[in-house]
Amino acid sequence: MKNKLKLFTPTILSIALGVLKVMELVNVTWFVVLLPLIIPTFIQIFGMITAIIYGVYMLYKNTKENTNKGGV
Repeated sequence: MKNKLKLFTPTILSIALGVLKVMELVNVTWFVVLLPLIIPTFIQIFGMITAIIYGVYMLYKNTKENTNKGGV
């Protein structure tokens, strides 16, 4: 679980840095204007990814517990 996060973090950081570099080239004022629009989208995407990972983990955990009990 933590290994996946370690894999994701550098990617997210590099994407963020890339976006920052592009924004620097375009214009800082545009970045300030777009920031409030970009942040909620990132939060939504991150929330969705987290929810999916958590859901899969809970499914896996539940099936594992049930198999140990000898159930379905």
